[in-house]
Amino acid sequence: MERTSARKLETALTTTLREGFGGSHCLCHGDVGNVEPLYLAGELLGEARWIHAARERAAHILHQGRTRGWLCGLPRGTETPGLLMGLAGIGYGLLRLAAPERVPSVLTLAMP
Repeated sequence: MERTSARKLETALTTTLREGFGGSHCLCHGDVGNVEPLYLAGELLGEARWIHAARERAAHILHQGRTRGWLCGLPRGTETPGLLMGLAGIGYGLLRLAAPERVPSVLTLAMP
């Protein structure tokens, strides 16, 4: 990878870690959705630190959901069953991180 591109990717990933969590858990624009690029970067670049960061964030999301309830991507965290902004997406994203070899990325439109 070109040095400039590598620096930009590093900046994007560290910014996501620093500022991309805490709003909602949804797959669309929330915590579960922001875990995916961390995991993919680790997988594609062969850098375990990004996979570790993704799994660490996923564990935190799972803990929050179990203890405080799931925060969907609708105003005031209104619960919805949907894929991108609701419970289905939160579950799917966490399942993907638990078994990435069996569950494709919806956000990248990966084939099963």
